[in-house]
Amino acid sequence: MKALIIGGGIGGLTAAIALRRVGVDVCVFEQSPELREAVAGLKLWSNATRILDRLGISSKLRHCSATLGAGEIRNSSGKLLTRIPFEPLSRDGGNSVLGIHRADLLRLLAEQLPTECIFTSHRLDSFSQDPNFVTAKFANGNKIDGDFLVGADGIHTVVRTQILGDPPRYCGYLGWRGIGSMDAAGIDPHLSVWSYGRGAQFGLIPIDSSRVFWFATTTLPESEIERLGPPKEELLRRFSEWSRPIPEFLDSLNPDSVLVTPIYDRHPAATWGRGRVTMLGDAAHATSPTLGQGACLAIESAFALAKHIEAAGHAIPALRSYETERQTRTERIIRLSRQIGAAIQWKQPLACWLRDQLIWATPSRLHLTVLRSIISTGLIPLEPKCA
Repeated sequence: MKALIIGGGIGGLTAAIALRRVGVDVCVFEQSPELREAVAGLKLWSNATRILDRLGISSKLRHCSATLGAGEIRNSSGKLLTRIPFEPLSRDGGNSVLGIHRADLLRLLAEQLPTECIFTSHRLDSFSQDPNFVTAKFANGNKIDGDFLVGADGIHTVVRTQILGDPPRYCGYLGWRGIGSMDAAGIDPHLSVWSYGRGAQFGLIPIDSSRVFWFATTTLPESEIERLGPPKEELLRRFSEWSRPIPEFLDSLNPDSVLVTPIYDRHPAATWGRGRVTMLGDAAHATSPTLGQGACLAIESAFALAKHIEAAGHAIPALRSYETERQTRTERIIRLSRQIGAAIQWKQPLACWLRDQLIWATPSRLHLTVLRSIISTGLIPLEPKCA
């Protein structure tokens, strides 16, 4: 059986690794001239690190990441609202919670695949299918046949556009992100920190012993994004009154290192595929970053797809059973992430005060219970073995 995977990001490469381990020939098609990820980081919760461990990259993963032991939520003045320990989550999944540079994770995944499986400079134009094959047609003129096609081509997906035609949804706020120095951040190297203000938030996540992934958001109509000034100037203007070390950290950044990222998700869809075609990752279930589960869901879906292909032995029923399994969980995460993200981005002073009071008054064990409910349902069974 031959799989055509559109997109050489985290979800696409994880799917390729998992499918190869159940006997599927894979071809990964990336539109860029090389495999690359944004200069940014991400958090891998134990639902994802458990799968990556099963796929054989855990030892290398821990050499280029930071083990995260806890998370703190503060207000913009620096007051601690709650501290959530991550050790119970690590015990539940049998694996640590990690912060990692996106490019480092992509490199580790690519190292698990033969170079002849990966085709760069292949931008998908369209696909077609008949009862026996699916054909991918690329902008460079190539046409490739396979037994099934997986759209892992991100939030601005060609595959989903051909199947459903629905656009991404703006979440109501803009993000900035990048990589900074651990020394400038001034936080414990095993601690994630989120600070909430009025219509804005700021986060710091260690990704190794010397670097942190940082992000900032502001509530903003989509129509006003193009009117903003230079990114670093906007950040300093909007966060200059926040508690230390946020203003000093922002001042230390190279202006060219700041990425501007309008926040979008995708409306949960009842259909992810048709015939010999399916989707995973942001193409299928793009979620806002509030819960830190976007990449984790892509990794889960990649593993689940391989499990269903191995169990069914035939592409079409396997794709439909995979979609049925994944849609309930991903829909819940999309909706919950959007709702919590909207609350974090509240601008009204009274609403923000009530939000912060609720966070402060809620015992950390209850915050942990919510996180557990998000992560535990993603701890998919590890049989059949994909290693």
